[in-house]
Amino acid sequence: MPNTKQSRTFKVDGPQLDKFPHIEIPLASRTETAVIHHKEGTTEVKIPDDDQDKEKAIYITSGIVTSFRLQKPGWIGFEFLPYIQPPEDLKDPFIIDNETERDEIRERYKNIEEIVLNRDLNDPIFRLALRRFNRSYNDEFKEDILIDLMICFETLFIRARESPKSGCLKCRVGSFLEYKDFINSSKISTVENDFERASRLRNCVVHEGKQYDLLFERYNRAIQRYPGTPWDFLLKLREYARFSLQGYIKCVTTGNCPTTSAVKIKICNKWYPPNQRLDRNGFLC
Repeated sequence: MPNTKQSRTFKVDGPQLDKFPHIEIPLASRTETAVIHHKEGTTEVKIPDDDQDKEKAIYITSGIVTSFRLQKPGWIGFEFLPYIQPPEDLKDPFIIDNETERDEIRERYKNIEEIVLNRDLNDPIFRLALRRFNRSYNDEFKEDILIDLMICFETLFIRARESPKSGCLKCRVGSFLEYKDFINSSKISTVENDFERASRLRNCVVHEGKQYDLLFERYNRAIQRYPGTPWDFLLKLREYARFSLQGYIKCVTTGNCPTTSAVKIKICNKWYPPNQRLDRNGFLC
């Protein structure tokens, strides 16, 4: 009998997988695997599609692209996650050149599929943060990248009525990343300084419509110089977001917390700034 197996193929821009002509990604929601092909500089993702559901195939491919983005820095875009091509001098290569990274991407896709599809259907925290992380690859303007990344952090690390919000980010992000072994304790003060800068820049962009590059240089002159360019700082924030999302995944998949909402509650109860205000009932919100 002829083979009637159906599939859909999508082009992915950026990844360099020269050492792996193809990578198979098991799909937890079905018995088949997705296959990533790389040949002559072009990367394609082939999704089994027996039921001819294009939206489902796009959703799976988006999850695979997200797994790549969570693995390491570098440029990767997907036509159905609308993206803006960065200038060539800012397009860092995305290279997977060893089996460990390949296997980690496979496992991460499995984790994302499990968390988003199975556990947290009524728990939007992780999905919102992940969506904003992805949008930071799609934005044309640095101001929008900054805002999307800050929304990602605020979703993961701040409860609605907490104040001051910048203080919560300063004390929680670095402490969480150190707790999950992404940074060592000597780097916490650097993270705190970065979020002091990021919060001030974000507020000026959002409330006054200021241009990011000009604000960045003004902060350099008036308060503290950053050892890099305005774009370097955004990439550093994205790295913090990448580590934070990986940390959430670890907490859920290792059984420390049943849902991403439970991870957030644990973080907010463990670390909070000394000047944090209470709600009108006298309890931390």
